Order: sequence, then C-alpha cells, then structure tokens
Amino acid sequence: WLYLPCLHLYFIVFFPYGNTTFDFSKEWCGGPQFLLIRFYVAWDTLFDTFSPAAITVLFNLIIIIKVIFFKKLPANTITKWKKNRRMILQLTGICCSQLIGSVPYTIVTLGEVYGSPTFALDIYTQALIYTFYIPSLFSPLFAMVTLPKDIRDKVPLISRCWKNRPDTTNVLQRMSVDPSTRDHPRNPTNRNRSIFSKIRSYRTAPAPFLETQT
Repeated sequence: WLYLPCLHLYFIVFFPYGNTTFDFSKEWCGGPQFLLIRFYVAWDTLFDTFSPAAITVLFNLIIIIKVIFFKKLPANTITKWKKNRRMILQLTGICCSQLIGSVPYTIVTLGEVYGSPTFALDIYTQALIYTFYIPSLFSPLFAMVTLPKDIRDKVPLISRCWKNRPDTTNVLQRMSVDPSTRDHPRNPTNRNRSIFSKIRSYRTAPAPFLETQT
C-alpha cells in the first residue's frame, strides 16, 4: 500500500521540473511534466493500469475453467449448474469490461510512447480516456442481472411492504380529532376489547334504548 503514494510523491513533489509551458486555451494542453518521461509512462501503463485488469481477468478465467471442468462430474446436479451458470455469466461480463477498459488504452499509450506521438491521438482524447469508467459502471449491473432467485424474490416483497406501509399523517390526524383512536387499529387485543365493550353496553342498556335500537 506504500507503492503508489511513494511513487506519486516523488514524481509530483520532488521531481525536477523543466521549463515547460502549456497553452491552456486549447482543449488538450497536455499533462504534468513527468508524463513526458518514457520510462514512467510505460511503467505506469503496464504495471498500474494493465496489470490489475490482467490479474482480474486471469483469476476469473481460472474460476470459469474450473467450474466447466467440474460440470462433468456426476455429483453436480441441475440446480448447482444453474448457480454456476449465473456465476460464469457474471465473471465473463466483468472480464469483458476490464479488457475493454484497459487493453485499448494500453495499446494506444505504448504506441504514442515508442512510436509516433500522434498515434491514434483523436481516439485517445475523445474515447479512450473515458474507458476507465466502464468496469465501475457495468460491474454492478452484471451483479444485479445474475442475482440468485431467493434474492430476486425478496426485492418485490420489499417494494410491496414499502407501498403498504401505514400513512403516518392520516394516523396523526385521526388521533388529533378522536383521542380514542390512539390505540393501534390493527392490534387484535384492542379490537376485541372495543367489541366486548360495545356488546356489554348493549346488554346493560335500558329498555327504551333497546327499542330505539331495534
């Protein structure tokens, strides 16, 4: 965890800057001074940009190959294979997003460093600088698409419970108008108590009251 802080501390703080001027009126005026060093650009591109994506793709491919190999075993049932199939789809999507985000940028950057400085410059400035956002944007989508069935069944239940939640404003308004409504209407004990009190009052009521009720 000290590698990147120490590396950028040297190149940003302690690096001997030259007499380089930048035209800030242009859309693309260049980068910092240390980006003009070929060794640093090649090192940063290969080890800081391409290597994490390559390691992620390598381990995901190992997991996919292992799952496909164990598919041939008789102990694997259809249910297990369905779960593994969703995992394979998820890992394949993550691998593709990592490759799309890192491989074109690495090729164009190394072509500019060791070849022509204008190698695919328009593609680099208009498209490739935004490809780093592809893995972070699409990885959650891959995870949502390949969710297990039990989790997918819980999502509508949560939304249904949220829709059927009690309206606090109406409850407070009823409490302010009639204090007897402070008891929760869904409490069976309070509801039975109110029913029994009505029956008791009906039985103990005087005769004129009963005649009017009938």
